[in-house]
Amino acid sequence: MIGSNLARKAVVGATVTAMALVGVAAVSQPAQAATCSNLLVVGLRGSGEPYDNAELGMGREAYAAFQQIKLRVPDARGYGFPYAAVAVDKDTIGVMTNAYWGSLRTGQYYLTDYVESAVMDCPYQKIVLLGYSQGAHVVGDTLSTWDNFPNIASHIVGAGLMGDPRFKPNEAYDAGDYERALSGIMVALRVTPARSLSGAWSAVTVSSCGRYDWICNWSAFNFQVCPPGSSCGHFNYVSSGRAWDVGAKLGDRIKTMPVWGPAPAPKPAPSPMPKPPPAPPKFFTYYVTGTGGIGLKVRAADNTSAAIWRTVSDGGRLDVVCQAHGQRVISTNDIWDRLTDGGWVFDEYVTTPNGGRFSPPIPQC
Repeated sequence: MIGSNLARKAVVGATVTAMALVGVAAVSQPAQAATCSNLLVVGLRGSGEPYDNAELGMGREAYAAFQQIKLRVPDARGYGFPYAAVAVDKDTIGVMTNAYWGSLRTGQYYLTDYVESAVMDCPYQKIVLLGYSQGAHVVGDTLSTWDNFPNIASHIVGAGLMGDPRFKPNEAYDAGDYERALSGIMVALRVTPARSLSGAWSAVTVSSCGRYDWICNWSAFNFQVCPPGSSCGHFNYVSSGRAWDVGAKLGDRIKTMPVWGPAPAPKPAPSPMPKPPPAPPKFFTYYVTGTGGIGLKVRAADNTSAAIWRTVSDGGRLDVVCQAHGQRVISTNDIWDRLTDGGWVFDEYVTTPNGGRFSPPIPQC
């Protein structure tokens, strides 16, 4: 498996571009092991979490856990993995969406390439994987694909899952004040089986699930008590200290491990023909125009009252999946464009051909 993935390593350096196909707009770090360290901590965001450089692109929960690891292993290096982490709203949480499954599969694909490349490039480097919510889903599923590859297993010295949708209660690696009779939402709704990690992974994993977290501890009561937008259950892993506990447990174990050796310079990537990644969702590429240098705001919904996710400068790329009537910002235009990451932009400042009207072949949302 390592050999097959190294045969694809030429494509890994373009991961940032490829991730734009499923919704990551601007990432400052390459998805490739560019430097070696004694401990690399890779964090994966939850559904809808922005790629925030202040958190190294890890998301709040994984970054909180990373801080605790770094307190115990000061030379640990953090890296926020730039996958889509598409948003899931309250109306589709039970069945998820094609965008969620596409984000999950593409995240696994590139995480596999990234870790296997890091192992080959940096043979003295230990690796920790952290994931919250959708990120935990990606990390847990990816771990299971390495069950029969001891070289990978020997490098991954820790995995922290928080709010895993495939959570299985009462496992030796579980943590938190969850209800012992409740499983993750994917399991309870019979979408996927419960997660059961093999011995190699269970020995290095901490899977945290909090009380009333209906993602990892599904029940209608938990959903009612801590619905989307609340500050409890699934949404308080930082404020409750559970994310810190995950990092502390991993860090306490890792700090006792001996250093393997010097961190050598990375080797040049081989360049055979890469295997193409999974087919991305269909979209149409346009660009921001005419904002006078102010830039175009990407919002959470098709109106100017919705939360601002980010701002794209004039000339910046936008990958549009569909269009809809939204707030009429100016008298001649109420068209809004939905992007691959679920964000919305006002069409007036996009290079779509029919300003103020729908622009086929872009479908209507």
